[in-house]
Amino acid sequence: DPDVTTADGSLWLRRMRFGGSMGSPIANHSFNNWVRRFAKTKPEYLALQADGTRKTSEKPGGGHVCLSHPGVFKQTVADKLERFEKNPLNKFSAVMPGDSLGLFHCRCDKCMDQVNTKASEQGAFSNLVWGYVNRVAAEVAKKAPGKYITCCAYGSYRRRPDFPLMRQHQRKQITPAADGDSPEGHTVFTLFRPATCCPYVFLQKT
Repeated sequence: DPDVTTADGSLWLRRMRFGGSMGSPIANHSFNNWVRRFAKTKPEYLALQADGTRKTSEKPGGGHVCLSHPGVFKQTVADKLERFEKNPLNKFSAVMPGDSLGLFHCRCDKCMDQVNTKASEQGAFSNLVWGYVNRVAAEVAKKAPGKYITCCAYGSYRRRPDFPLMRQHQRKQITPAADGDSPEGHTVFTLFRPATCCPYVFLQKT
């Protein structure tokens, strides 16, 4: 909406009591800057594409990485710990693939082994993505207890994976593309951010 300015969006966020010293719980694509960081020095960190090349461009789709590469995992954990160390009051940090994961996901054997080809489009990548988020959350919690790793239930990973999530150290954000289910005993709250027309959906235990 061209009539909604950045200032309008910021004012709305203040009225909704967003922000503050703990940082935002809103997750977003967290690997977009990895192309600039690693395309030349560690291209193996980036997602292997169908044509055999690595995704060394940010557009389209943003940054996509190999979620099975041990170096990617180690770097992700280091990035999260560094963020929390530099911002000790912050409680949240996102771990979320780039946009259009179904098009730009990593085709290496280890990543493909975690893709559920029998699942619906909404859950084909749930095991791959949430397995990675679980691992990062568990590792971060060893040195930064009380902090939370956030990720959207979005696109091809909006269905539940085949295993439990780490609820103690992880926060799941449901996006407009989510299946609409809410865990038993929870109430769904939706807040609309006018600057982007994107609804943020949160769960509160009842």
